[in-house]
Amino acid sequence: AIVLGINQQLVQRIGARPFVFCGVVGPVPMEAALTQRVEQAVRALAAEFELRGLGSLDFMQDGDAFAVLEVNPRPPASVALYRDQRPIEAHLRACREGELPERTPHTLTHGTEIVFAREPLRLSSAAARGLAAQLQCHDLPRAGSVFAAGDPLCSVSAQGGSADEVVALLSSRRD
Repeated sequence: AIVLGINQQLVQRIGARPFVFCGVVGPVPMEAALTQRVEQAVRALAAEFELRGLGSLDFMQDGDAFAVLEVNPRPPASVALYRDQRPIEAHLRACREGELPERTPHTLTHGTEIVFAREPLRLSSAAARGLAAQLQCHDLPRAGSVFAAGDPLCSVSAQGGSADEVVALLSSRRD
């Protein structure tokens, strides 16, 4: 098993829910010693459960410690952050032939964020066309769709040289 990248999950408070998943940014840097321990955990879990293909390991980091939350034995949603590495082809090769992809250096950080309705609304035709015209907007609703406050409205994406830059771009695009 190899680690293709480490991502940072984005969360925000929505109403009474303090930690709602709203997106992901990656790859992000992590201290070398901690990265090595995460990679050891990935290899051990992949071997123990005889995993093949792309998957993900969810963990929480606290300083130089981490705790494994779960292993997902399927391509995760964050696979979209690695499209330049052709992840679906890599997944199929790993499943069919047991061939691991090569680790490649990352030149850009990618991110995606879910945009939640801030208040109840009905999406007008003009607003739906406006969203569709934005290349960074995805998962678009149809005109006339009705949203309660806190409902997912669409997604935005960004890329940049660092996680901080991408998070700032996502925030701007969300607003």
